[in-house]
Amino acid sequence: NIILLLAVNLGFSQNWSDPVIISKFGSNHSPDFKIDKNGVIHCVWVHEITSELYKIYYSKSINNGETWTEPIPITDNYCSYPQIVADTLGNLFVSYDYDIFQNPRICYVKFNIADSVWSQQIILASGSYNRLVIDHTNRVYFFWFAGTEYYRYMDNNVLSSILSPSAGLTERYYFEYCTIDKHNKIFCIGNRTAGSHSHGAYFTCFNNVWSSYFDLSNESFFESGISLKSSGFPSFVWLQAEFDSVSYFTSTYYAESLGDSVLTPVYLAPKTSYPAIVIDLNDQPHIVESQEIDNEYQLIHRYFLNDAWQNELLGRSKNKYLQNVLVSKLSCIYLVYNKLDTMINSATGSYFGLIGFRKLEITPGVVDHSSKSTVLLFPNPFSDKINFEFVNTNCKAFHLAIIDIYGHVVYRERFHCDSLMTNKFVWNGKNSFGEQVADGCYFLQISTGSEIIVKKIIRISR
Repeated sequence: NIILLLAVNLGFSQNWSDPVIISKFGSNHSPDFKIDKNGVIHCVWVHEITSELYKIYYSKSINNGETWTEPIPITDNYCSYPQIVADTLGNLFVSYDYDIFQNPRICYVKFNIADSVWSQQIILASGSYNRLVIDHTNRVYFFWFAGTEYYRYMDNNVLSSILSPSAGLTERYYFEYCTIDKHNKIFCIGNRTAGSHSHGAYFTCFNNVWSSYFDLSNESFFESGISLKSSGFPSFVWLQAEFDSVSYFTSTYYAESLGDSVLTPVYLAPKTSYPAIVIDLNDQPHIVESQEIDNEYQLIHRYFLNDAWQNELLGRSKNKYLQNVLVSKLSCIYLVYNKLDTMINSATGSYFGLIGFRKLEITPGVVDHSSKSTVLLFPNPFSDKINFEFVNTNCKAFHLAIIDIYGHVVYRERFHCDSLMTNKFVWNGKNSFGEQVADGCYFLQISTGSEIIVKKIIRISR
């Protein structure tokens, strides 16, 4: 049915560390973490005691993520979506949504380094979907949504009045993620809504003066992230809805800013969720996200190499991978992720969830061009058949799949290599049942167990 030709150098010379579980046994989700000036990693997440009782838990690592302290609760019940920052003095701030009796509020607690204790809960405002950032002068910004985006900032423990980036405008803003550059300029990504239509956009603020928005898409974003290159220009990742007459799903897009303009967004993958992005010390983008393929869930690391996006498999499961958080610091990329584990209740479909940690060391000044896979495929677009070529230099078994834009596997095959060889494969455009597939866009996916290669192919009938 298929002949394939792929040029592959398997393996990533800068390997991810083995997973370390941070959380206690039970239902855990919504992690966030930061690394302080001394290299201590601070992590917070939601731990559910019951479906109606949930607290923010905290743990830290003083040895670069090798081991973690026993998790402790730092809030009362009914707290969710924690965000954490560390100032240069060693103090920690954790903001979160607090919702009791359907009265959502934005709150925070502070860890005072002077007496090593967590404060009592402090209420900031009514609202939900909090976000938290800190600048290089230790000014802390608390963002939240209440019909549009609002924020307060704190200088020397003194809170400002409530402000809004959309003050005086008829448009409504919603921020998904915020970051700050070395000049204390704030960059935010999210949605702006004019009338009944929302656009994915980004916004900047310097000295409390907000820029006009810059639209990234004509569609609204569902989840998004932003990270800054050494030039100070942002790179973006987001999920955007895809529709047809029978299906709805989200797909991942990536784009880069050049200052006054943004490069054309790049479509990365379908049926994805929870993307996170960082720029490493070599100014290279890295994305970690979850992807559903044929009723299986995969944790994928995407990185840019040889003028193309590459894909590395970090994990696979029958259960979902949820939130991912990435931080780049010095020569490492740090990942905290949330994975559903054991089912608690089959009637409600609830699961235990774990909070895991991994890191990836990056060699300064070196973008690894060795041991990477390349794929040759022709003709593309095709009508009757398409040829693939693949050199499996590691002599490993690999899986080949053809996936439609809805994430359904229409054809799959497994190959086993006993020796170094070139694999040639020709696909005749038929599915696993021998039926001709419809015209349109498909994805060739080759999985070796440690790496995933994805290429877009298009069938056009004559």
